Amino acid sequence: MNRLLNIISNDLSIARYSGESDADFIYRVCYSAVALWMLTMTLSCIDGRIGISKQLQAINIEGLLLQYERNLGLNPSCFSNYGNKLHSFPHLIRKVYEETGYLFSDERNYSIAANYGRTIYTGDGHLFFGIPESSFWMNGLGLYCPSGMNSVDLFDAMLRDTLSVEQYISTKYTPLDFEERDIEVQDLQFFNPTLHKPPSSSWSDKQITPESIARSSNKSMYRTLIYKDSQILFKEDPLDSDNERLTSSEIRRLYCALKAKYGAPIIAWFNNLDDTYSEIRISAQLPTREYYFMLLFAWPKQNAFNKTRFISKNSILPTIEKMLSNIGIEVRR
Repeated sequence: MNRLLNIISNDLSIARYSGESDADFIYRVCYSAVALWMLTMTLSCIDGRIGISKQLQAINIEGLLLQYERNLGLNPSCFSNYGNKLHSFPHLIRKVYEETGYLFSDERNYSIAANYGRTIYTGDGHLFFGIPESSFWMNGLGLYCPSGMNSVDLFDAMLRDTLSVEQYISTKYTPLDFEERDIEVQDLQFFNPTLHKPPSSSWSDKQITPESIARSSNKSMYRTLIYKDSQILFKEDPLDSDNERLTSSEIRRLYCALKAKYGAPIIAWFNNLDDTYSEIRISAQLPTREYYFMLLFAWPKQNAFNKTRFISKNSILPTIEKMLSNIGIEVRR
């Protein structure tokens, strides 16, 4: 193993799992190391003020990735997003850290670490929001320490309710919120949650279940409810204006809930790799909230922008299962 890679992996407590290729291990180590450097840069002091500009952050991260490519043998395609340049990854990790509470921006729009000592207990120590002063290790983008400080519950940190699937669907399909619309039903496609397929392939020409989702050719989205006399009522669901916010892509939670209610749940398979690691494979993309928190628990498999396959420590799986089950995803081992 490259000596520098060995030092970095030991410092971050990232071990190779059984059968992991050199390329995949290098990618996982660099993924976490780059994230740590982004956080560390926020401790910079310029003209007596703490913080760093987001532009300089991105430039430094791109330079670090190039150094890892030259000195560690990192495959740059691991950090590209469908052919986009390396700047996509610095932007992604900064958004994750900003939205989950690791970073905030001051009046100059500089990034500053939010070192308030907030922690969440997991089976692999305490997820720390910020940069711990004492010893720590990394899982994906998340920093972990041996003891908690200002400990909060997982769902308090995520600001996610714990409604059951039935309760959640009930809140989204209150008849008083719906109305008749002058819409040509034959021009719509309806979400069919009874199909044992991913949400992207679960659409029909007719509404099959009392509650559903409709989409038009111009990309308008509606929640739809079959009411008295088989009448279809509508409630418009505007598209997200910013799909990187923690609260974006909530339509995916509705997909999860409807599929769970009608017997064709989205599945997360936990496949054991060895005594330390497992692979997680999910049959659909997560809402942004759960996706960002997944990145604090695990590494996207083989590519930083993989949204359905992850590598996680076995000790964290109960925390991940709790998060996924809460939105109606069925976990299978």
